[in-house]
Amino acid sequence: MKITEIKISLVKPSSSLLGYATVVVDDAIVIRGIKILSGNKGIFIAFPNKGCEGDGKDRKYFDIVHPKDNKSREEITKKVLEAYEKAVSK
Repeated sequence: MKITEIKISLVKPSSSLLGYATVVVDDAIVIRGIKILSGNKGIFIAFPNKGCEGDGKDRKYFDIVHPKDNKSREEITKKVLEAYEKAVSK
């Protein structure tokens, strides 16, 4: 797997949402809607998910797209956060 492009869309920080990332893998697959979030342990990403069943605290979510293994997750996370830092510093 090779990440061939990353686009960062910054948002005006309101709650924990800092921006969104679009990642292109192997010049063939586009993953849109990766959230860049700020939490108690620092900045992290969340892959696209969809809510179903329930309301409020009881609402359940499932990932629409996610890495199959930890190595891929770590690589995508690292590259997205590097791209985010560059976008913020501009």
